[in-house]
Amino acid sequence: MPQDSASIIESVDPSSTDSASLGAPLLSVGASSDLEMAGDCLTPPDWLARAARSSDEAVLNAVARNPNTPKRELFRLWMKLPEAAAENPVVTLWEFTSSKSVSSVIPKRVLVSIYQGFLMRSGMSIPEALIPVEWRIYFLQSNDFEPRIPLHWFVRDPNVEVRLALLQRALQERFEKCGPALFPFESLELLLADAPLVIQEAFACAVAKKWIAVEEDSVEFLEKTARHLYSLELEILHEHLSRWECLPPDLITALSKHGAPRVLANLASLPRCTPADHEHLAMNDFPEVRAAVARFTRSTALQERFFGDPAPEVRAGLASSLHIPDDTQRRLISVRNAAIHQALLNNPRVLPEVLAYLAKLPYTGCKNQIFAHTNVPQDVFDEFMANGREHGVSQGRLAAKPERLTADLYKRHKHNFEPCVLLAYASNPRTSAAILAELACHTNLEIQKAVSELINPASREQSLISDSRAIAIIETVLNHHATTSEHPLLRSPRMSTDQALRIFENSQFEPVLRFSSVLNRLASFRNQGFFSEYADLYRKIAEPLSAMVPHLPPSALRPLTNHSETPVIIREIIKNTTDGNIRASNFAQSYTIPLSAIMEAFPEAFPSTGEPRLQATPHQILQKLATSPHSLLAHYADRCLASPPEKWEKLVGRYPSA
Repeated sequence: MPQDSASIIESVDPSSTDSASLGAPLLSVGASSDLEMAGDCLTPPDWLARAARSSDEAVLNAVARNPNTPKRELFRLWMKLPEAAAENPVVTLWEFTSSKSVSSVIPKRVLVSIYQGFLMRSGMSIPEALIPVEWRIYFLQSNDFEPRIPLHWFVRDPNVEVRLALLQRALQERFEKCGPALFPFESLELLLADAPLVIQEAFACAVAKKWIAVEEDSVEFLEKTARHLYSLELEILHEHLSRWECLPPDLITALSKHGAPRVLANLASLPRCTPADHEHLAMNDFPEVRAAVARFTRSTALQERFFGDPAPEVRAGLASSLHIPDDTQRRLISVRNAAIHQALLNNPRVLPEVLAYLAKLPYTGCKNQIFAHTNVPQDVFDEFMANGREHGVSQGRLAAKPERLTADLYKRHKHNFEPCVLLAYASNPRTSAAILAELACHTNLEIQKAVSELINPASREQSLISDSRAIAIIETVLNHHATTSEHPLLRSPRMSTDQALRIFENSQFEPVLRFSSVLNRLASFRNQGFFSEYADLYRKIAEPLSAMVPHLPPSALRPLTNHSETPVIIREIIKNTTDGNIRASNFAQSYTIPLSAIMEAFPEAFPSTGEPRLQATPHQILQKLATSPHSLLAHYADRCLASPPEKWEKLVGRYPSA
């Protein structure tokens, strides 16, 4: 990339013109008009830079096409006038003189605007040398920058590969479902207008996989498109069409007469497949087709016929049907076939009595599915909870179903739960505060951590537990006889200030635990650079904290050494401490200056009454400490001075000046 390109990227802004200079007269150097000057490639760059702020659109277009225009103004104009970029001879010059591609010479933000500008002006040909196909496909799929234009405008790209990338990858990777707001009806017509076969196939596949959502007013168009695709008589297109839920009934009938087995099975599952078509497909020789009909037909006559079908997969299809009669379920369990039993287990409408019968079978896999099924009889479930391990039943399936984790289930079986189920309860926001409080006191550290993560997630916006519920849970933890100061819930760096203060202000709690919550919060504020929040919390706890300092371990005092509002008694204890790890800052520097050294060097800044005020810059502090009789301290100060000046404030700590 040519020199100054990085600064050009930062400075290019299509709206950053000087309003005072718009429309101002330009300096003439002998030309008869500003427009002629703007179009002359011999015009000086400084004149063109001034002309780039003109209010005359014709002049701006001429300046944007002039190869002598300075890059900063050139790129800014190209963002507003993309077609000028393709006509500027400098692009050809870059193409032949640069060792890189033209697209790498132009700042990405400018190139994006040029490309989107071409798409906005339908009918314009996009120059391959300026915006190659590979770059356009990357832009379409990249998550680094979002397009400022609607997604469906990409169908205007004349290149087949770009539109193919839109249908085959971009819709799937960047959107779960591309609805009418992103892909309106008019764009579907434009996409298929004179489209090659590969585009039509990709479109058919995208609709079949529901990457393109269908709106009611688009059904007519899709039906017409389906008829067109059917007329091409290509088997791969027929297979995609067989999964279109909006496929017209007459096309379903037509495809069902000569389609491949997988196509016929797809047709049988469509909601618009008629009873007559089901009757016709039920006579097919392939079991997979009959199995699909058995799963979706509502005809009792066909269901009775499928019950006697010799192919086990057909009866398995019947067993998985949501329309299967209760009596047919009872008759199917007598058939000793694992596929049929598995289909019944996967059916959400299976009868409890059928599950009770299947529970007596010796298959461990069946027992695991029965255990997690919503229709499992109460007595069977209780037996599996109490003696499940003897039968090889794993509670992991139950843990994976949060809707089953009710308060009643916990009350009845909490002593039979495996850790995986307790973890699922501890991670479920619908779990009651009482259960969460009990789980927070569990001896398993992972369960304690799960409750802590649920109460105080990584982002406060993701929190599903109110502060009042969180405080109630924390109070239970603090009142528990086995709680220590290392409990994850009390050590959480994401604990809210209200939670920490509520614990701190409740005198019934054990003192060390009370203070560890607010001290941990102080350390978190300091580490994250929230100095105003740090000072506000510090003032609230300073007075009662002074009396507790002699009883706190040195590690608890470390957050206090980071602030100059330290009360007198705390200052004295810190000053005389032998703990060499107490530093004036929590930044990860190996030569951070201890607060006690600063207090010795500047005693006037720490009066016995009132707030400390340090009338010295970080540089002055370091210079004075460099002459200290303590050789190690002087060495640290010298190393600090040798570092860049912008780091000095971090290295010596932050102190309010007078």
